[in-house]
Amino acid sequence: MEVDDRKAVFRSKSKKEEDMKVLAWTLAILGAVGLITLGIVSGFSAYHFNRGCTDYLKLTGDAPTIEKADAFLEKAIDYIEANGKTRGNSAYVFQRPATDIGIWYEQIKGQKVVLDTLISDGDKVTNTDRSNALIKVREVVIDEGSSGSYVTLPNHIAIFPSQVAYFVLYIIFGLMWGIGCILFFPAYVDS
Repeated sequence: MEVDDRKAVFRSKSKKEEDMKVLAWTLAILGAVGLITLGIVSGFSAYHFNRGCTDYLKLTGDAPTIEKADAFLEKAIDYIEANGKTRGNSAYVFQRPATDIGIWYEQIKGQKVVLDTLISDGDKVTNTDRSNALIKVREVVIDEGSSGSYVTLPNHIAIFPSQVAYFVLYIIFGLMWGIGCILFFPAYVDS
């Protein structure tokens, strides 16, 4: 009788360990797949935004004439407006002016108005005015940092307006993967 009780306890312990292994494996796999999927979707969003906006803003800042700067800036603004990136805040949690999309958009639109005015004035515009306009446009669309120059953009704008959802999903999938790994490895080391 005592031997049968020990076998039953052993079987129930073995079943619990097997269930824990399955749970750990499931959590780890689902978390990893979720993280990889979010990474791929984020990458595609960044590529799409760079192709439609960031590259044109960079070309605007590097343009040799106000006409070319105006043409590149118009393409960037068309993309921004078509994708609804004209107002809101791209911060995950704490909103700051640096992540305010409305401020960024208005600055870019303001430079477009300046360029359009200079182009419409035609021959009345001096070379100095043209050079000053190009410098000002560059100051608006390009920033200088310790690693060189880069396009001025609010953080996480490529995934805006879904940046909070991405943030929450990264946390959830990261926790799933982490908990799954923590449960997974001891379950297999002990067996």
